[in-house]
Amino acid sequence: MKLYYGGFGEYNEFVVADSEEQAILKVGIKINAPFLPITVKEIRLVDGFKIAVELGEKPFITTCDVKTIEAEEVEITAEKTLRHCKKCDFTCDNQGILMKHYSEKHPKGD
Repeated sequence: MKLYYGGFGEYNEFVVADSEEQAILKVGIKINAPFLPITVKEIRLVDGFKIAVELGEKPFITTCDVKTIEAEEVEITAEKTLRHCKKCDFTCDNQGILMKHYSEKHPKGD
């Protein structure tokens, strides 16, 4: 595994990959533009210190327990607001339908 830095234009990212081709694919996915001509460069030194992959017994990333919420636990209620015509008894739940009703049933000048 090697550390690569690259991208396209101002959009550059760091990725870890086995080869330059994999790094190009990962950078393309990361910047959400895999179709662009992406270039990457392997990073071997940072401030004079060598970068090396070290495999140990403990992972670098720790995991935590996440409680999953079942669909039955959460009750979502969405109340639809009714729209009323000011000139007749017409009601609906959509502003667009109400505007269409006004233009068809109550044209200007009536």
